[in-house]
Amino acid sequence: MWKSVAHRITVKPDPIEERTKSGLIIAQDKRMAMNAQVTGVITDIGEDAWAAFKTKREFAGLKVGDRVAYAKYAGKWINDETLVLCDEDIVAKEIPDDLDAQET
Repeated sequence: MWKSVAHRITVKPDPIEERTKSGLIIAQDKRMAMNAQVTGVITDIGEDAWAAFKTKREFAGLKVGDRVAYAKYAGKWINDETLVLCDEDIVAKEIPDDLDAQET
């Protein structure tokens, strides 16, 4: 396991399909295929994340275990399962459908 430092956020990207339903190969190089992924689960948040924003973490409302979308070519791969992002590379948080229906 990796511990985020400063304003970094560690994410475990969602697995991707390497073949279409008809069997076509999407990407032969696993790293190239993984760069196309833009969603995952936060595994760790650095202590200075969102420090540049007025209310820090309360502004972002994110915590470990949240599913997020991030900028497509952002971050640095540590290994095939761990991506380290800057706090500003997180672009959205997933809201479960049942919670979304309650808010409207």
